[in-house]
Amino acid sequence: MEEHEANSPANADREWLGGPSATILAENGELEIAGKRYFTADRLAMTLGVTERTLSRWDAARIGPPKIKIGKLVLFDVDKLPDWLAARETAPVRVNRAQPVRGITRAARKRAPGMTTRLVRGAGF
Repeated sequence: MEEHEANSPANADREWLGGPSATILAENGELEIAGKRYFTADRLAMTLGVTERTLSRWDAARIGPPKIKIGKLVLFDVDKLPDWLAARETAPVRVNRAQPVRGITRAARKRAPGMTTRLVRGAGF
């Protein structure tokens, strides 16, 4: 019986996947194949501090990390995550919250004193 189990297709797949790594996949969401590490969607979501649904939304919007899909199994290459994160990096934005209305000359302000206090909010200037 043990000999039959050793030659079963499930064990052959496990050997191809790198031995006990298939068991580790179920336990912690990580998989190692040929020296490369992969995360499942739930493990990556936990690592990034987002939900699996957020990962799905990012994928639909084509802004998520690169993935490998095998049937229903979705894997993310851990080595590609730093590059994806670096591509998502943005510089800090300086916002001047109160900008006076543009295009009004000093002479016009003198004629309409209330214009100096009017501020543009979300006008896209």
